[in-house]
Amino acid sequence: MKRVIVAVGLAALLAGCGGGGSGTGGSASPAKVSLFFTDSFSSNDHVWVTVKGVDLITSGGTTNVFSNPTGTVVDLKTLRDSTGARFQFMNQGSVPAGTYTGAKVTLDNNLVIFPHLATVGTPMTFDAQYADGSGNSAISFNFDNPHSVKAGTDDVIVDFDLANWTVTGSVVTVSLKEGSNQGIDTESRHEEIHYPGKVANLAGTAPTFTFALTHHGNANGFPVSTDANTNIFESDGLPPTLADGTDVIVEGLWDPVSGTLLAKSVRVLTAADEQAVGARAEGPLTEFSQVNGFLRISTHESEEFVPLANSVRIEWTDTTVFVAGDNVVTLDQFFALLAAGAEVSAEGDYNPGTFVLTAKHVHLDVDGGGSIGGSTGGTTGGSTTGTTGGTTGDTTTGTTGGTTGTTGGTTGTTGDTTTGGTTGTTGTTGTSTTGTSTTTA
Repeated sequence: MKRVIVAVGLAALLAGCGGGGSGTGGSASPAKVSLFFTDSFSSNDHVWVTVKGVDLITSGGTTNVFSNPTGTVVDLKTLRDSTGARFQFMNQGSVPAGTYTGAKVTLDNNLVIFPHLATVGTPMTFDAQYADGSGNSAISFNFDNPHSVKAGTDDVIVDFDLANWTVTGSVVTVSLKEGSNQGIDTESRHEEIHYPGKVANLAGTAPTFTFALTHHGNANGFPVSTDANTNIFESDGLPPTLADGTDVIVEGLWDPVSGTLLAKSVRVLTAADEQAVGARAEGPLTEFSQVNGFLRISTHESEEFVPLANSVRIEWTDTTVFVAGDNVVTLDQFFALLAAGAEVSAEGDYNPGTFVLTAKHVHLDVDGGGSIGGSTGGTTGGSTTGTTGGTTGDTTTGTTGGTTGTTGGTTGTTGDTTTGGTTGTTGTTGTSTTGTSTTTA
């Protein structure tokens, strides 16, 4: 992993997000509630909804545990597979201790459903009985048994129960219920998604950090941890700076054992990133052509738009930034690393009429933050940079780039393989017959 510049604040790690609301019918002492979504079987291929908020219900009113005014887009169909329920962590919120009898879920009125084998989705709306007067649908349900939340933590699982939804024309009547916690303690049953927000209460030293991620304007945050496998990067290729107040996008999944979000990647947003924030799509790569100028992914996750097709075509411009793991790479290097099924995400401007996202930033997932330099350096520095070395220098330098790309890249006297040096950041120093390889800290 690249060197990370750290500005550490207080080490206290506070959990909680949201939390406004009225009485709870119990003590005012704070407790924590972890909110998860799950689902039951459905014959549809995708059911895309936009979640605006979740409130817990008490005898005295409601307490908010998740809020996103612009909405979080979720494909409910991903929350169950042939093995059983899958879980999407939404938030860990501070709530007053007390007894909670149910939950209210607020969704955008509009949704998109993809029947089995359909390549284009069908726009639909929720039944008018759920309308809350603000363009949203508010749907309430009771827990099987009241939750008595005391000091400590409690899990609330919302099951969207797709098996019992009904469609009349283009109008959907829903069924929501409390979900079972069977499987929730198994990490592999949790969905891996992105969480934008700000860093708070940063503590630790590279590569092991802990911090609270505050998002959607809420004052506190849920706990995040990093390790040697976490990619921490900036899209401009400079060493990332982590500090309280830093804007980041964290990709990871909830660890039920530690009660934290284990970060697979932490992207530190630059000023240019802040200005370029727009639509975002992520999914496995299904098709790509550098000559024809496109990538195509099967949409698994989206932000700022509800997919109307089951795939997104990604195109780019001369200013698009390409990142592999935690390293900025060239277009040629990026394509040299691609393979069908690789996880790719892109941000930019989405055209719903053509299903094309013109990317400002494209990221290729590479497993293992600590080995990114070696892996990316080995592949781009070895395979791609080896070729570049052979082109810009002689065969010996190209071979040296290939040999030492995995150790950080080579800068020879006869040719130049500094691309390997740029992307391979964690290798050790080595020597070639035409020059001396160096490692970027």
